[in-house]
Amino acid sequence: MRHPKILLLAVPLQVRCFIKLPVFYVDGHFRTEVTISSQKVHLLVDTGSVSFHVVAWNYFKDSCRPHPKNCYKLSPATKRALENSKEEGSYTKTYHRLVYDMRPMNGTIQLAGHAKPYRTEMSFHVVVRAWTREDQVEEGAEPAAILGLGPPRRGVLGKAPIPSLTS
Repeated sequence: MRHPKILLLAVPLQVRCFIKLPVFYVDGHFRTEVTISSQKVHLLVDTGSVSFHVVAWNYFKDSCRPHPKNCYKLSPATKRALENSKEEGSYTKTYHRLVYDMRPMNGTIQLAGHAKPYRTEMSFHVVVRAWTREDQVEEGAEPAAILGLGPPRRGVLGKAPIPSLTS
């Protein structure tokens, strides 16, 4: 069941602007939809940070088939670049007992309708491995794509307004 809402987000771009993101409620979570390289991805909304990560379809085919919009298909060149990075810039994030191993996706953010891409403080990662950790036992897990909408944690932009839900 979906309950449409609009989330007002002050994205920390070099030029200040507001971006309206559609937010819907599915299975106990708020999600939004973004388009990355012409692929629509549904991300869980997290107010803890300004970053986002997608799930690499190439690494989670079994869990991505039933939920294709939770995943992002890496191009063969991007997949090779991530594998050849020797885990440089790797990032591990823990959500309760879920642990995600991620790789950074370098580049800029391009807004729909704008010809020029922007550099942001928002980091973009792709999940390549996920597991649960409980009592020293590790077991494979199905990750979720997440968009962090909290205020930036560093620099002058750390004073950005906190996003709010409006009806």
